[in-house]
Amino acid sequence: MIAYLNLKVDQHEFTIEQAADSLLSAITKGVFVNNRSASSKERLVIGSKAFTESYILAAFLSRYIEATTSYRTDLKLGFGGTKLLFDAFLSGDINLYPEYTGTALLVFVQPDKTVIDSLLQSPEKIHTFT
Repeated sequence: MIAYLNLKVDQHEFTIEQAADSLLSAITKGVFVNNRSASSKERLVIGSKAFTESYILAAFLSRYIEATTSYRTDLKLGFGGTKLLFDAFLSGDINLYPEYTGTALLVFVQPDKTVIDSLLQSPEKIHTFT
């Protein structure tokens, strides 16, 4: 689904917002209730990397958060790579951003080679790795 949405955005057939709405609808099977409080002043800043899939995922997070919580969101799309985004997260410039689990594991956790080899031998271990 995300590959299809990437293509539609890259070909200018969908906006990022339309792709995010399509993803949200597909995940929730169209059953989605907007519980957002219009008077909320709490804001979350969502960052993204500088490529289409990250834009769509950030917009999806924005839509989902605004529909299910009292938070409002601001998007900072195309912020940069993993290091820039994580530094922005640590400094409080952004509150969250979509990240691949493999990237997070290798860049932030930095396990030694034996741990990586063990995880690659057993996909079940990847889901329970702490």
